[in-house]
Amino acid sequence: MRYHGGGYLEGIIDFSSNLNPLGIPKILEEKILEAIEKRLYKYYPDSNYKELREAIAKFFNINVENLVVTNGSSEAISLILSLLRPDRIYLIEPTFGDYDLIAKALNLKIVRYKYDERDNSFKFELKDLKIDEEGLLIICNPNNPTGSFISSEDIIEFANKYKEMYILIDEAYIELSDYESIIYERLPKNIIVLKTFTKVFSIPGLRIGFVYSKNHEIIESIDYLRPIWNINSIADYSLTKALKESADDLWDFIYESKKVVKFERKFLYEGLKKYFKVYKSVANFLLLKSNISAEYIKSELLKKKIYVRISNHYGLSNNYIRVSVRRRFENELLIKSLEEILRNH
Repeated sequence: MRYHGGGYLEGIIDFSSNLNPLGIPKILEEKILEAIEKRLYKYYPDSNYKELREAIAKFFNINVENLVVTNGSSEAISLILSLLRPDRIYLIEPTFGDYDLIAKALNLKIVRYKYDERDNSFKFELKDLKIDEEGLLIICNPNNPTGSFISSEDIIEFANKYKEMYILIDEAYIELSDYESIIYERLPKNIIVLKTFTKVFSIPGLRIGFVYSKNHEIIESIDYLRPIWNINSIADYSLTKALKESADDLWDFIYESKKVVKFERKFLYEGLKKYFKVYKSVANFLLLKSNISAEYIKSELLKKKIYVRISNHYGLSNNYIRVSVRRRFENELLIKSLEEILRNH
């Protein structure tokens, strides 16, 4: 069964969904409302998404021929696995659960490796990975739920060593992390990158992402495989307009978001490590390990109108909780509430 954070929770502070704590950029929200006022939901979008693709390419300063738009990165995962149908899927666990679910649905063999847990962090050395069979290696980078990161240099070195393999890099959280995207590197053709606007612009309901690769055959095949109108008219119009008309403002928003996340993540880390084992993270969330049941903590927090995600990822016990980095007053409330719960336990 799929289990994700997020969703509409009236009156609840949601620490389960890893969105930008600054919320949606004002200019993008204005364009969404503009699209609704124009009643664009009455019309089909451009099935080729020409203007949207051009706007994304210009915004990231990449070649428009190297990308195809998708209904968030989640659709992209299904499309790529369905297209490639590799003999083996290589996963580094714990990681995002949909890779596993989609691979199983397609009857693909899964080979699992584990992140090394040391010094309050999860690490993995790609250079130590020995692979005898061709297939697809999936790397969530930064990784969900551990917040760990594998350098672009190590990924490219690995891709050049195993030229017959595909390497899928899921960068859902990269714009809110301490690092830059791998798309700016000189990528070999066996690397495929997933990008999404969901997290950084806090628009999970719009569902917009894209696949980037220097392999034109892969990009063209994904474009043919995707549903013809996989991005709705509201999302198509609003993001195209915002990226074209306010690119500098949106990049300023991204850089400010990175600073806020880093600052608040440190505050949350220092506040929570008194009560939990807290793993170091480069992303906009933290993984906690408790000495008591995570289910108990979750239920007690819910009484205080706070919702957290129990980390049910492969390889983790039921004592792990993942919390997003939010605004200062919310982070303070979470720390205070957890202190009260543990004191009264």
